[in-house]
Amino acid sequence: MEIAFKFNSGETPQQIVAAITGFFGVVNQGSHVAPVVSPGTPTLPTTPPAQEEEPGVAANPSTIDATGIPYDARIHSDPPQMTTKNIWRKKRGVADTLVASVTAELKAKVGSVAQPPAPAAPPALAPVMPPASAPLAPPPLAQDDYTKFVTFLSSHMAPTGRLTPEYVNNYLAQCGYKDAQGNGSLQVAQTAPPEHIKQLATAFAQALGVASPV
Repeated sequence: MEIAFKFNSGETPQQIVAAITGFFGVVNQGSHVAPVVSPGTPTLPTTPPAQEEEPGVAANPSTIDATGIPYDARIHSDPPQMTTKNIWRKKRGVADTLVASVTAELKAKVGSVAQPPAPAAPPALAPVMPPASAPLAPPPLAQDDYTKFVTFLSSHMAPTGRLTPEYVNNYLAQCGYKDAQGNGSLQVAQTAPPEHIKQLATAFAQALGVASPV
């Protein structure tokens, strides 16, 4: 490729250099030739569009939301509101680290709620019997375990048997079957689970040295 330049007579060397450098898009800055850069359109930083906040519905602060936590004013909106996903509405301007720590704390509290203890079984101890005074006879059996148990006690009750009402009531009281006055009661024992009735019948039978009626 051949490029030719034409100059007028009388032009100075500086004018000639300026014309050549201008043709190639550079500016002569003394001994340094700098490229000519045309200013471009400045690029403005883009701002992400504001996200529309999800509407909430007023809710009871004691309610547990879908994530398993109760309301906490440190991270949830005031007044308490639930989103459409049944999640507590987040408080504005709360750091994510605070939300994470408070959420973990609330879940730990909910998980550590104590459950009511199961009723204790009566002690598996055979009652101490008074001295034998009469021979023992096998008792008649009834239909359900409680009836069998009561019939068994009746058949071994004094004066013909070795059991006394005081002895039976004292043992029932030790097992937790008491009336409002704190005395042992067969009527209270009637509400006991079947396995407890069997334990009571077995304990009395072992003390008498006979087979259990249930």
